[in-house]
Amino acid sequence: MASKGKSAQLKGKKFERDVANYFKKEFGVEVRRTPSQERWKIKNQGDVNAMGESVLNRFHIEAKNHETVLIKEWYRKAKDDAHSRIPVVVFKIPQTSIILCTLSIEHLTRTLVELDGYLAKENKE
Repeated sequence: MASKGKSAQLKGKKFERDVANYFKKEFGVEVRRTPSQERWKIKNQGDVNAMGESVLNRFHIEAKNHETVLIKEWYRKAKDDAHSRIPVVVFKIPQTSIILCTLSIEHLTRTLVELDGYLAKENKE
């Protein structure tokens, strides 16, 4: 039983690194997984965090790769831990390569409104 728990932990850590590497590639900034012992020391740390200035710092990102998808539970915890950041849960659908993320409709709308304003401003220039 212990090996199954250890295997699940390793799978979770690998997924966190994969998510960090994906964001690093897409945003061109240093992104890393936050070891669990650091999450207790530093308030407002998700599983994945950008180092330095990045739009990613506006989000509290939790990464989950479990056999059972527990979106409600994961999102509630991310929201509780997010403080002033936007809670996001990135998760893998079991036995597939599909990776999705949750974002409340309010946060999605706010992000889209900001993007729309940015694009409108950019188009005027």
